[in-house]
This record gives sequence, C-alpha cells and structure tokens, in this order.
Amino acid sequence: MQHIDIIQYTVVAVRITVGCTGACLERVRG
Repeated sequence: MQHIDIIQYTVVAVRITVGCTGACLERVRG
C-alpha cells in the first residue's frame, strides 16, 4: 500500500465525518 492512498482515504473519511456532523447540527439548530 502507498502512503498517498492512506492519506487520500483519511481525507475523504474526515470530510464525510465533518459533513455528517454539520448536517446533524443544522437539523438540531433548525
């Protein structure tokens, strides 16, 4: 496995987590 693949996977995972968290916060606030 290449380190680049791991970094890209981590970045995508973080983006998804942040996106889901933001959506949940918007629902709670709204």
